[in-house]
Amino acid sequence: MTEKIENEIKEEIEYVLPNGDNGTDKSIFSLWNSINDHLTPEYRKKYLVRKILCCFFIFLIWIIILTPMSRTSILPLLLATVMTVLSFKFWHYSYWSYQGGHIDTFLRNYIRFGTFWNLVGRTISQHVLVYLWITFIAPFSGIKTWRKAVKNDKILYVEKLS
Repeated sequence: MTEKIENEIKEEIEYVLPNGDNGTDKSIFSLWNSINDHLTPEYRKKYLVRKILCCFFIFLIWIIILTPMSRTSILPLLLATVMTVLSFKFWHYSYWSYQGGHIDTFLRNYIRFGTFWNLVGRTISQHVLVYLWITFIAPFSGIKTWRKAVKNDKILYVEKLS
């Protein structure tokens, strides 16, 4: 006993990639927009003050590290500027990959002993150092996280704690 299904409707779904031209736009502006497109608007707006302050201090650190190599060249300033711009652009991706990682888990479960002000000072310095570390490695881990988000077509967001 065989059944024939007549009038079958087949729907073809056409996927349209962002950046127009079926995703073949390779300009720097489409790349810049792709970096923003893989973050939710709420996540892009969050942590702006931390990101700006950390990038400023990382710029100063890059200048201190690179200036002794060549005092008369503009190359250290240019390299520090490029690394700071990359840190600024990929900061949210680096922070997203840091959350829930080994360092984050260790520092959340770390037990501190001492006086009240000693504990406050340690906690504040820990957070400052963590944010500086996130900013420092953002050109590397942020780009890696962004490429994974593009490859898996994911949009990163902040999980709401309930």
